[in-house]
Amino acid sequence: MKVPLVLWVGLWFELLPLAAAAVARRGLNRPRAWILIWCAFGFASDIASLWVSFHLRQHNIWLQYLVIPALSGIALLALSFWQTGPRARLILRTGVIALIGTWALLAGTIEDTASFSRLAEPIGSLLMMAAAAYTMVALSIQARGELLAHDWFWIVAALVLYYASFTAIGPLGALLVAKAPQLVLLAYEVKAVFIIVAMAAIAWGMILPPSATIAQSSTVEPRGAAGGGHGGSV
Repeated sequence: MKVPLVLWVGLWFELLPLAAAAVARRGLNRPRAWILIWCAFGFASDIASLWVSFHLRQHNIWLQYLVIPALSGIALLALSFWQTGPRARLILRTGVIALIGTWALLAGTIEDTASFSRLAEPIGSLLMMAAAAYTMVALSIQARGELLAHDWFWIVAALVLYYASFTAIGPLGALLVAKAPQLVLLAYEVKAVFIIVAMAAIAWGMILPPSATIAQSSTVEPRGAAGGGHGGSV
């Protein structure tokens, strides 16, 4: 099957935040570093999925049952560093274990790992959207100056958009893959557009300087900057 162009664009756009961070050479605080790890892991998992599909000639859906909870855990950890209070930070970090555990339970009992996720993926995506939306609201309340000038605004908004694209794709795929595979492919093309926009927003966030409220305690300066910190790579 020929892969639509927009899917390839979505794949390579996952590298855009890493390229932006490398070019901008802004200080990396912990949430930004974890977001870059999230992007890199997502790209690597997509390459692995393509390898399974085209080289091994096997279905690759089962791989998503491993990748998606891992990606969500990394994103939750990144969001936890952007929390304005210790309680919210603890809840999100505890949520990493709860999310992965719930995924494993559903995958081992209810889900058919040879098909699209009917339950775990949409529930997990909705929870990720809620965590990102809460983070954005909490940070916006305490933000100074224009919201658009903050790196976290673009990155967290991108996470909301990214996980919005996953909320219906699993049940839709499970329902229509046998009867209307072209509609499933179209849904994946729409999802790719969401991902392209999300990755562009994250890249712009990486170009902006780290927000002062976060950077004061956890910024890693690029090599050669004042203070002689480590390089801005992950």
